[in-house]
Amino acid sequence: MKIIRLTFSILTVLVVQWLTAQTSAMAPLKVGEQSPDYVFEKMLNYNTPTSKISDFRGKLLLLDVWSPWCASCIMSFPKMDALQEKFRDKIQVLLVGDDGYQDGRIPKYVNSKKGTSMEVKLPVPVIKKGDVFRRLFDWTGGLPHVIWIDSTGKIIAITDGIAVSSENIAQVLNGKNLSFTTKTPIRLIEGSDNFLLNRLPLFPGNPVYGSAFSGYKSEIGVLSPIVYLNDSTQTRVYFANRFLIENYLAAYNGAHLFPDINSAQKRVIVEDSALQKYKNLYTEFKQMTNWEIDKFNEHNRFSYELNLPPQQFSDIDLYKYMIGDFDRFFRIKSGVEKRKVKCLALVRTSLKDKLKTTLKEGELPVWEIDYKKISMKGYKMQELLRLLNIYINTSLLAVDETGYQGKVDITILQNADLNTYIQLLKNYDLELKEVEREQEFLVIKSAN
Repeated sequence: MKIIRLTFSILTVLVVQWLTAQTSAMAPLKVGEQSPDYVFEKMLNYNTPTSKISDFRGKLLLLDVWSPWCASCIMSFPKMDALQEKFRDKIQVLLVGDDGYQDGRIPKYVNSKKGTSMEVKLPVPVIKKGDVFRRLFDWTGGLPHVIWIDSTGKIIAITDGIAVSSENIAQVLNGKNLSFTTKTPIRLIEGSDNFLLNRLPLFPGNPVYGSAFSGYKSEIGVLSPIVYLNDSTQTRVYFANRFLIENYLAAYNGAHLFPDINSAQKRVIVEDSALQKYKNLYTEFKQMTNWEIDKFNEHNRFSYELNLPPQQFSDIDLYKYMIGDFDRFFRIKSGVEKRKVKCLALVRTSLKDKLKTTLKEGELPVWEIDYKKISMKGYKMQELLRLLNIYINTSLLAVDETGYQGKVDITILQNADLNTYIQLLKNYDLELKEVEREQEFLVIKSAN
């Protein structure tokens, strides 16, 4: 009996090693290739506990990869519901949940939203760490990540969530070939692998030092936040496909020259009319639909890399170099200045504490996002100010004059006007008062 058990154990180990080797050697699938008949071993919101890709032959299959931390993924669920309802049995949307940490976060999230406005209605395959699916449909370029598989099982597109529209689905169903921009995986964290600076160095075995700019790189998506690496061969910072203003803010913050980036765009003053376009890019981007975005990205996003010798520069040095590079390349004079401007001062209207968190000491902060509101528990006032400056539809900067030092519980709205917010904040004995205050701003002007 012991011999039989030992033999079985050895065979099991050999099989596992063989499968691991096969998976490691497996390259991500490309557009135009036939999808294998992958088996989803755990299905939520479905009539069977498992399913496979061939179950959906004859339909356009959309595999929408998501995770609970991806707010844009979750915010797109109503759109996916509507598309499934509109096209009915012509398409099938599967919300592929990335449970990479294997802590049950996908089932927990789906179960917690049942019976609420955030209920997940579509079928949800659960993918765990090490799953072959991750090798086949690599999403290291970021989420959302949508794989389009036609009625014959061929992969016809790999896109972000923006490409998933009623118009594009209708054209695919009508047999039209669309020119989709393909999302591909990217891995840029190896210290010896340069991003922009000479993938094949001039001197083999030696890193290349310097800085480089590139236009929009559609194949890799947005790399954010800025990544800082320091190893035995080089000190490096790089990013991909970001707007100029957000890069300036990140660089000034990283250099400890402008630590408050919570209010982001509202702390930026652009003094030359020719440069105003840089400040309005993100607003324009949010209002775009479908393939307008591709051309917009090509003209307005850029990528950057800076490599310096190892162990000679701090991260602060790196960010200061970045600022200098941005100034020279875009012919800009940037700096931090104090300006007296109209602001919205957040003040308390009573001594009654309606903000104090209900979380106990040591409990982690809780963040819940709905389609219309954000609820936060256990966060400091700084986080509330950050959200107010994002979601109140006004050009005025909100500043904290509450003097409140504790952690707060509060629910706010996404993208509401000032009057709506004034009424909402009354529930917490808070008020927004228009005042004049001297504040620090990142000032951008032409160098000419």
